[in-house]
Amino acid sequence: MNLQTVGRLIAERRRAKRLTLGQLAAQAGVGRSTLAALEAGKLREFGFVKISRLCSVVGLVLEAHPSPLDKPLMPH
Repeated sequence: MNLQTVGRLIAERRRAKRLTLGQLAAQAGVGRSTLAALEAGKLREFGFVKISRLCSVVGLVLEAHPSPLDKPLMPH
């Protein structure tokens, strides 16, 4: 999943919860214009802490999983 997909999901949840950009930005502690750029897919980078706060406000769960290995790291 990339940042554009996360931004799109946040936008969908924000609208479903009937929050304005300003309301969500204020609740998550991010700038309104920054949130608008995230939702529009115009940001190349965005901090993990900010993403996690936004996800928390709109009810999304942010998880990290290790990539599956093609082969063991070392012989058994």
